[in-house]
Amino acid sequence: MSKEVPVNSAHLTTWECYDFLDRHLVGRICISDDDGPLAIRVSYRIVGPESNPAVIIRTSAETALGRYSGRA
Repeated sequence: MSKEVPVNSAHLTTWECYDFLDRHLVGRICISDDDGPLAIRVSYRIVGPESNPAVIIRTSAETALGRYSGRA
């Protein structure tokens, strides 16, 4: 017997997303390849001016994320 897990969702503006990300240092990025979906734990930083911020993710070429060649 499977147990249903409640799902919560929210619609955020772009700036609400950046504010949320800026309060944390670790998160997950999800990719999908031939083997299916994969959630990878990453450390990241928000950099750049407030008018044009960017999310920078640390990885290496040897990781699943570093080897990923699908859509960004």
